[in-house]
Amino acid sequence: MIGYEEIIAILGVVGIGGIIAASLTYILDKRKQIKFSEQQLKETRYKIIIAKMGVYLNSVYLKCIHFPERKNLKPEDLKKELEMEWVKSWLFASDDVVINLKKFILNPNNANYGKTVLAMRKDLWSTKTDLKAEDCSLL
Repeated sequence: MIGYEEIIAILGVVGIGGIIAASLTYILDKRKQIKFSEQQLKETRYKIIIAKMGVYLNSVYLKCIHFPERKNLKPEDLKKELEMEWVKSWLFASDDVVINLKKFILNPNNANYGKTVLAMRKDLWSTKTDLKAEDCSLL
């Protein structure tokens, strides 16, 4: 016959196991949520940065922006915006993105545009690609 102490011991083991399992599940779900939020932030920021770089390279893309107040954007203002995007990128972007974005800001050309786009793509999806920087250029 099982005594009182054995029942408490069994309940304790089952209870502790359940608490540990629930805690681990919570921690893993929380990490997954954080990673998902981080991924969404990067994707949103990178899309904005790519668009700004495109307009900076070729102002013809400015007409694609849907906000009327942006139609009169001057190149020097856009450069300042890209510099601020670069500073913000320190918080979330990979080292490769930060370095390539800086190179683009200092020397805006198709090659640096392509390198930055590829760095962003790698940071977002961590996949190998056969694309070259010139494959991602606008002109």
